[in-house]
Amino acid sequence: MPGTPAMEALRLMLSVLCQLISRYQQLQDRRRARRRIWFRFLTTWMRARGVGDFTTRQVFRLLMQGDADRVLAFVATMPAPRRYWIRPKMKGSWWNEELLHMWDDEMWMQHFRMPRGTIFRLADILRPHIAAMDTVMRRAITVEERVAITIWWLSGPLTYQNVAHQFQIGSSTASVICIQVCEAIVKVLLRKVVRLENHHRIMEGFEQLGFPNCVGAVDGTHILIRPPRGKAEEYYNRKYGFSIVMQGTTDHTGRFINIEAGFSGRHHDAYIFRQTGIFKAMEVQMFVPGNPSITVLGVQVPPLLVGDGAYPIRKWLMKPYRGGNITPAQNKFNAALSRARCVVERAFGRLKNRWGCLLGRLTVGEPNFATVVSACAVLHNICETRGACLNDIDAVRDIGVVALPELLNVDQGRCRREGKDVRTALTRWFQQQR
Repeated sequence: MPGTPAMEALRLMLSVLCQLISRYQQLQDRRRARRRIWFRFLTTWMRARGVGDFTTRQVFRLLMQGDADRVLAFVATMPAPRRYWIRPKMKGSWWNEELLHMWDDEMWMQHFRMPRGTIFRLADILRPHIAAMDTVMRRAITVEERVAITIWWLSGPLTYQNVAHQFQIGSSTASVICIQVCEAIVKVLLRKVVRLENHHRIMEGFEQLGFPNCVGAVDGTHILIRPPRGKAEEYYNRKYGFSIVMQGTTDHTGRFINIEAGFSGRHHDAYIFRQTGIFKAMEVQMFVPGNPSITVLGVQVPPLLVGDGAYPIRKWLMKPYRGGNITPAQNKFNAALSRARCVVERAFGRLKNRWGCLLGRLTVGEPNFATVVSACAVLHNICETRGACLNDIDAVRDIGVVALPELLNVDQGRCRREGKDVRTALTRWFQQQR
């Protein structure tokens, strides 16, 4: 009955029971919330260490069951976490804050071998081939900085770590950029910069050096390499160790007009020369436009190359007299040829002095030997002309690779006799000069 003591007691008991149920639900909600928080924390922590979600759930069950020993045993076998996904960079940017705004042309010349304007002009030419796109992760490295990174890398020993630290980028990024830019230099500029330009001016220059009708001096230089695995014997030579050969032909100023790189150092200069394009072009009289010849004491003298005693004599290739019984006239010829041939030796000296990578040991892969050396030759010509060869580069027609006829069944004896006849006529001509 309402209002009786029994009903009041029942009402009080039901009120207390409702409060207990509500309190229990609150505790359960808090427990579930704590479990969710701990599970999220554990999942994030385990994922950072490369642990999958299935294993994470198993560890969480052990943790909720209070089995601490098994949890600690599992954590002890977990791999060490990564220190960082992206290596932190130094404060500021050396390229943007110092090089672009504080360095003058003298400092650019000292460190990059060419003024800032020439580097930026080179970057404009290579832009279609080396430009990268921005991504949602980061901004792309600019074309100008990519070219500067490569030139800095070529100017010293080939270590990606040094250039990466200097430009505040990753070592793997530096390696990709350097090879990519070298390939673009060879592809775009090799045939436009390393070429025979005004052969009349070159002949006049060699004539002032004392040798008539000469269009170039040819020689080879060894470049040390780290031999490819399993191919060390292919690049071994007794004098230099493991090396490749770069054959270069220069004009009277030391600018390369033809290069051939990548030959094994174990081969002789004469063998290498016979495999090159310039040998075939000179043999079929296609290297010099018009093949202008002169007559010396009744002997027809074509455009000439001069080389040392390692090269075969041809009517278009002069080499010095060798042996013990050399006449005064022959000595005079040798002296004149030496003055003309020294330009290529000095050119090799300046090439290696500018690009220190050629002084040490090339540490790039075998497919990139010729690419790096050829890129250095292109940059050498740019430095020799103070960047002038880039000003009219768009007007230079890329003739591509000219198809040369095969030299089959060449009479070597006749070629040597013709070469000796030309050398004898020049020797007599030098004897008649004062």
